[in-house]
Amino acid sequence: MFQSKKSLVVFIMLSGFIILVGIIAGRSETTNHKWNDDTINQAGFSNHSILVKTGGSIKNAYDLASRGDTIFIEEGTYKERIILKKNNLTIRGFTRRTATISGGFEIWGDNVKIEQLNFTNETVKKWPDRYTIFLRNGGNGTEITDNYFFDIPGDAAISADEHNTVSNVTIKDNLIYNCTMGIDIHGKNWLVENNEVEKLHNYGYGDSDYSRFHGTGHVIKNNFYHGTDPSEIGKAHVDCFQTFRGGTNNILIEGNTCYDFHQGIMSEQRDSNDNTNNITVTNNVFANFKKGFIDHSHGIIVHESDHYTIRNNTFINMGVRGILFKDDPNFPFSPDYEIVKDNIFYQVGSPAYHFLKNSIGCEGGHNLFFESGDLPDSLDVQTDSSFFDFNSLDFHPSSGSKACNCGDNRSYVGALPCK
Repeated sequence: MFQSKKSLVVFIMLSGFIILVGIIAGRSETTNHKWNDDTINQAGFSNHSILVKTGGSIKNAYDLASRGDTIFIEEGTYKERIILKKNNLTIRGFTRRTATISGGFEIWGDNVKIEQLNFTNETVKKWPDRYTIFLRNGGNGTEITDNYFFDIPGDAAISADEHNTVSNVTIKDNLIYNCTMGIDIHGKNWLVENNEVEKLHNYGYGDSDYSRFHGTGHVIKNNFYHGTDPSEIGKAHVDCFQTFRGGTNNILIEGNTCYDFHQGIMSEQRDSNDNTNNITVTNNVFANFKKGFIDHSHGIIVHESDHYTIRNNTFINMGVRGILFKDDPNFPFSPDYEIVKDNIFYQVGSPAYHFLKNSIGCEGGHNLFFESGDLPDSLDVQTDSSFFDFNSLDFHPSSGSKACNCGDNRSYVGALPCK
């Protein structure tokens, strides 16, 4: 209807009609256009929708938007970085993953939803622009779902300011590819679920980790971290999950799969007298397949952190050991009240796990070892775990394997039930 590439279209429902308001070079035109209900429902348009046409400006649409509005973005590339301070706003691709934003969003408002978009970011060292989606100050209730992040050299695809107490954030069903770091969690009560982070690449700025977690009450589950090549990360030390700030507690890490790393989990603290505690790690697969990682890897390092519950995980090809508990004389904490039960250690360095002599309240046992050294506990078992199909990365134990019933209460051990 309009020839200008910078046009915006506002759809307003009125008596069964949608009114198109075209905003072009400071003048407005209003035209009636009839849509049938199926088209309206399929497109998701309502009386609070703004469509950014290909070649238009997302910033202009944002300036026009009000609380509760949805901004739809047509296919194309938009070189913009926008500060979002309005609450209750949705920004969505139209159609799914055909619009690419080269820059990103800085979120200050609450209950902002970012959906079905592509993101890339050429900024490297400028703070905070190096984070593609950055929860700067606020951002409670943010939802980041079904987006594709790619070629991000600066830092994390998704992060929050370390001083931000942002809560109830959902990061779900996103694909993050070829980035320096994946997802950086802060604040309280985040749900990070069903995301895929593939191929970390260190471009010479900062470290490279699939994810980091700080804060309290987070659930990190059913994510897939993989595809990193040792030749592409330089001197970076790659962890699937890393935390290094005190006061991190009550975290659930469940059902994740992580391949090719130096540490599956690196848990330490650097800046607080309040130690990391109450971390549950269950039903995760940690596996290495590349020599550059295998030779120098641990499954989990627990450093000045206590109340770790590590149960029903599968550790494969850790060249150093499965789980290492460490003391540091510079901190007043030792790793106490740790539980290591019902795990599989498959070709893991020896000892696969052990507790420090000065630790208290630690429990082990009912773990299965294969080519992983001596047994630390009398209830541990040394036998082949008999994976269903190692070559196709199917790490369910085969039916009849000892792994099916050697766990506590005669349950299965490892991350996955028997086939």
